[in-house]
Amino acid sequence: MGWPGRWKGVSGAVPPTRPPGTIGNMCGIIGVLRRPDSRPAEDPDALLDLTARLEEGWSRVLASRGAALKDPLELTGGLAEELNRRLGSMPGVKALVADPGLRLDLGTRLESLWNAVDSLDRALDAGDVEIPAAALESINEAMVGVKDNIWALARDRVRTAEAVADLVGAEGQGGQVEGMWSVQIALSALDRLEVRGRDSAGIEIVVSGHGLDPQAPEVRARLAERITDEGYRSGAIRLEGEVVVFVYKVAAEIGELGDNTASLRSQIASDDLLAAAMAGSASHIRVLGHTRWASVGIISEPNAHPLDSLESGGSVGPLVTAVLNG
Repeated sequence: MGWPGRWKGVSGAVPPTRPPGTIGNMCGIIGVLRRPDSRPAEDPDALLDLTARLEEGWSRVLASRGAALKDPLELTGGLAEELNRRLGSMPGVKALVADPGLRLDLGTRLESLWNAVDSLDRALDAGDVEIPAAALESINEAMVGVKDNIWALARDRVRTAEAVADLVGAEGQGGQVEGMWSVQIALSALDRLEVRGRDSAGIEIVVSGHGLDPQAPEVRARLAERITDEGYRSGAIRLEGEVVVFVYKVAAEIGELGDNTASLRSQIASDDLLAAAMAGSASHIRVLGHTRWASVGIISEPNAHPLDSLESGGSVGPLVTAVLNG
């Protein structure tokens, strides 16, 4: 149903202000489902060796001219693709999160490499580098492979690991790195989806195989404070069998792009009960997220998604949580 029709005949209803031409409900929905990954961390020395080979490959590119650029570009692209694959996997993330010095070293070197690649690419586009017409297409293709992978390495892989390390904290253990990697993917996706609506946002983290003992007095007391929140506001918890669900929300009529995810990130990073739940070696998480532009209902944490099946006064039946558009 279009925007005007949604409000037709509703006494006294005034639709919220929208950009001209927008219709319906604008929301962004994300979910992160991953298989458990028990592979050990990458060897830092192996990653540094591969980075050195990548830098050497780029030196060969800079020493080449004309049609001879093709082979070293393809070599460099292959090395960059391999490093990108390894740093983009769980073993690579584990290695980067565990070693701040490795993150700093690789981050500095890969950023420098990206600047050099970008400089050559601009020179090629401007025609400052003479390329025979017959070799132009193959050199452009090889250059695209180099650019895509090195940009991802410099601007995504190391930065993602840095964000995961911030979420995990200095005492990360068990399944926290793997779990927070999924959380980081979700938060990054919400950042991109805020253009579809940002008056409220929420993240739900479902932890199975958690490390909590609900019968332990200190845990039971803290769970009780958060399980009884019928409005499913930020910080609420649901316990269903061997699964514990954490929800974090933010709702604000006025703000800037990025504010919501920054708030969610801060809440998640500071929740030591969540950290304890993820600390078990068997813990595994799934993430559900939502960013919203409210067309019905007030802008508030209880009205923000994710939502759950708990009714006022309690409900009978299995726990159901969801995000939806409309």
